Amino acid sequence: MVLLLSIECALQANYLDGHNPAGTKAAVAFYFIIAFFFTSTLECACYVYGCEIWPTYLRSKGATISYFGFYIFSVWTTAAAAQAFATISWKFYLVFICVTFVMTTIIMLYLPEVCYFGTLGMLKHLLNLRRPKAFLSKSWVLYLETLSLLTSSMRWLEENVYKNKRRVEARLTSELSL
Repeated sequence: MVLLLSIECALQANYLDGHNPAGTKAAVAFYFIIAFFFTSTLECACYVYGCEIWPTYLRSKGATISYFGFYIFSVWTTAAAAQAFATISWKFYLVFICVTFVMTTIIMLYLPEVCYFGTLGMLKHLLNLRRPKAFLSKSWVLYLETLSLLTSSMRWLEENVYKNKRRVEARLTSELSL
């Protein structure tokens, strides 16, 4: 996200005056790319992560805290945006770049789900559903155990449905041949 914001900042710094239509179109395209990645990663995390880390009896309160933080962030960024873009123009993106870099660093260092591994290490350990690792929080362990149970249940169901299907086909074939 920091990289996308940096590219958008550079494009707006150089092409916002309209002297180069291709640069202006690239800035608009990157704006939509940023919007896509923001809404599909960072923005949706407050709805999913903020609710799932709490035990069931506290989920509504956890969701409230998460939504409150999300809307405070939204008000903070949109209320100042018009005046900031009018005053400092493209430099307002530097605020977002700095905040995103600092928050990403904090998340990578302190959240228990990611602080011991890089992205590839996280994927490797999260995809190993047989043995949840000790670094995961209790909610992730429960989630992975449930996912593993569902996966094995689906596998068992598919195997038994397939066996029963073969039995029924064999029975029908024998009855039809009589």
